[in-house]
Amino acid sequence: MKPTITSFCLCIAFLATGCISTRVSSLIDPAYRDSSYGRILVVGNYSQIEQTKLAETKMVKYLLDSGIFAIANSEILPPLRKYSDSEMSLAYKKFDLDATIIMFLTGDSSEGFYTAGSTNINHGVGFGSFGSTTSTTSVTSTHGSYEKKSYVDTRAELRDIRNGYLVARCETNSEQTSYPESYLGGSGESLMASICEKMVAEFKKNKLLRKK
Repeated sequence: MKPTITSFCLCIAFLATGCISTRVSSLIDPAYRDSSYGRILVVGNYSQIEQTKLAETKMVKYLLDSGIFAIANSEILPPLRKYSDSEMSLAYKKFDLDATIIMFLTGDSSEGFYTAGSTNINHGVGFGSFGSTTSTTSVTSTHGSYEKKSYVDTRAELRDIRNGYLVARCETNSEQTSYPESYLGGSGESLMASICEKMVAEFKKNKLLRKK
């Protein structure tokens, strides 16, 4: 199967978070084309706890919003130690899970751009009574602006919990343009929301998810 690629631009509160553009592509194992999963464990495989929890929380949200049961791995099997096969099996059985979605960061870079400001001086001449003239001068200035472009590549693997087989792989390439106002926080959540929303839509489009 050829990868399918879609793109969109999410511009919410432009000055607050900037503009986010996410492209998504996927591949599916033909042997699982008629399979679907409705009870999913979401695993964030990130080096930082904050990113792990953010990825899991956003993916769970979009799965639940689509009518799919989902639970974050950090809630039932937090990555604090290595779990035995029996411990994992008990957790999977307790929630009757049939699949996992594992999320990875595969690329991360950024670059900044500065646009210089400008000053314009406007002269004007007016004619008054008895032939007198007046002149006016106005000055308008624009401040320089700084913007930052961030590029994030993410991969998600949908695996059958019963046998561990890789059913499908979904990859996103995101570009975010942000401004100084957005550096106060919140842009990371918007970016992860964009990624997870597109991934869930891609899995649904390929009929790999079913409602609980």
